[in-house]
Amino acid sequence: MHAQDVDQKTAGIKASRKKSTLRISDLWYPRYPRLFREATDEMPFDLRGQYGLVIDLYFERGGPLPNDDALIARGLGCDTRKWKHIREQLFAWEKIFVGADGLVHNEKADEILAERKAKL
Repeated sequence: MHAQDVDQKTAGIKASRKKSTLRISDLWYPRYPRLFREATDEMPFDLRGQYGLVIDLYFERGGPLPNDDALIARGLGCDTRKWKHIREQLFAWEKIFVGADGLVHNEKADEILAERKAKL
């Protein structure tokens, strides 16, 4: 393959990428590294990273997650069996819980979102 062919192929890939529209859920949220580390320092290393992704998904959604294993797994980019394992561990560490509304909650994220909502 010639350099020109590679450049055209690369340009085609770049052109075909769909750009998404920025939404309010894409905006930043406060993440306090020291507090996160302190709150998770006894957790296994892999679970800390997975928990961080769950929190990202939580804020992306703008609130509690539906209690739907397949949907959450898809949002995290893993299979349902893996999510169920993560979920079980996060429940055991009391990082997530199912609220009276039937949704999966994180206490600190709920507090931050309530504060944000009050300011809006």
